[in-house]
Amino acid sequence: MTKEPDRILIVENDPAVSDLIGRQTLQAAGYHVSTIQDANTAIVQANEYAPDVILADISLPGLSGIDLLVALTAQEIFTPVILMGQKGLENEIIQSMRLGAADYLLLPASETEILNVVEETLKKVHEERERGHLLEELDRTTKELRQQLDEAAELLEIGKDFTSVTDSSLLPGKIVDRFCQLVQADIGWLLLREETSKAFLLAAKRNLPASMPAQINQPWDDGISLLVAASGESLAVDGKQLKRYKIASLGESALVLPLRISGKVSGLLVLMRSAIQPFNEKEQRRALIAIDFASIALANARLLRSIEERCRQQEQITAAALTKERIIHELLQKAKREMHNLLQIQDKAHKNIIENMSSKMSQYQRDQFDDLEGALTGSLRLTHAIVPPKTSRVMWHSRPINLNEVVRNTAARFEPFTRSNEISISCELPDQLVFIHVDEEWLSQVLDGLVSNAVKFCAPGGSVTVRIESEVENHAHIIVTDSGPAIEPEMLGKLFTGAHSTQILPQRLGGLGISLPLIKDIVTRMDGKIWAENKPGQGVQFHLVLPVQ
Repeated sequence: MTKEPDRILIVENDPAVSDLIGRQTLQAAGYHVSTIQDANTAIVQANEYAPDVILADISLPGLSGIDLLVALTAQEIFTPVILMGQKGLENEIIQSMRLGAADYLLLPASETEILNVVEETLKKVHEERERGHLLEELDRTTKELRQQLDEAAELLEIGKDFTSVTDSSLLPGKIVDRFCQLVQADIGWLLLREETSKAFLLAAKRNLPASMPAQINQPWDDGISLLVAASGESLAVDGKQLKRYKIASLGESALVLPLRISGKVSGLLVLMRSAIQPFNEKEQRRALIAIDFASIALANARLLRSIEERCRQQEQITAAALTKERIIHELLQKAKREMHNLLQIQDKAHKNIIENMSSKMSQYQRDQFDDLEGALTGSLRLTHAIVPPKTSRVMWHSRPINLNEVVRNTAARFEPFTRSNEISISCELPDQLVFIHVDEEWLSQVLDGLVSNAVKFCAPGGSVTVRIESEVENHAHIIVTDSGPAIEPEMLGKLFTGAHSTQILPQRLGGLGISLPLIKDIVTRMDGKIWAENKPGQGVQFHLVLPVQ
């Protein structure tokens, strides 16, 4: 675009001077020049012509150039004034500079002098004007930024409002209400896609008339939302365009926003105004930003519901497992009682037969009855060995326990089995009590398993020892030793894998105890260590190390 020439107003009553300055010099240089002869007309022209610079003779008749300068300032006309005067009027020129004159020009002056003064003054005018434009642009930009910050703060507050909702059932209504406030909508409703049927159900509504067939949690086709669901893009319609849709009876302007979760349209928010007041670009932009917060909140709510559902399912599984455990516990207890009663009846009948018919039996029959008596005795002992674990234990219950007492109780439980098998069992305990922080029930199962295993492989006349060594580096060391046969070195490393079961067969019943692989699993869970080794002349030793704290 071509820049317009600067406008210069010359106030001079001498035609020769006006012609030299105006036509011969300034017009020839490309400036737009207007010439008048008196100051009164100059004041009017300063308003109408709006010159960029005024050149005025200081010695004008009537109102002088200085009077013109004062009059312009009084009327808040700040066009730069260059005063011209003959040599000898230096004092008046100095006074005019104090009153605000932009520059001065001594007459007569050459064309070069005239152009230099005018161009220098116009340069300042342009710089000031550019500075004014920059300040205006800065002010406009500052206002826009302040407005954007206010909008961002408002949108952030909306986002916090959405994400702070703890009851997911209240979130849809909160979304509709906040968006109606955000864009000044009169009516609004929210449709959410049902995960199973994929149909859009009405989740929340605001100011929908009772005559509209719209029920919460039921499918509702408003005639416009499904179009947005298909396109995935927001839609703003009003006036005649809105008349094509059945919701036109509700208002004159509509805005439909899709809510995306994981890249898919999972919801549709419809906002309407009663009046023909289209949703402008600014309102649409703010709504599109806010709809992302709503989508995130709905996604979080959906995730939370999924987690809650999984927790409920896990609770049901846990409850079922506990119930099953109780059933097994009670059945085992009942089986133990019934078996014990039946075995006592058999034992009593066996003794009666022996007492009444012993003299009539052959040696073979006596041997058979002796075998039967041994089996009955072993079966009765087995019923005593059946000790169902406590029920309702799905978590570790660690607490400080007296290790000395636990070891002593374990030895006492196995004393009937060792005595009947002619095996001695003893405890070697330190004088000072040793306390460790573990689950007492699981530790008892571990010790029962180790002692039971030791009794099984001891020959009559053998011994089983359970020893607690002094604490070393905050660990308690338990050693279970039997006098049974040694184990092949290559099998020692396989004891806790179950690979030895077909290689080494127990010699007798040593009570009921858990297997070595399960023992190792429990010890590992208790942050302990376990291993086995042969001791020449002593049989096999099992070492169990557990942390004191």
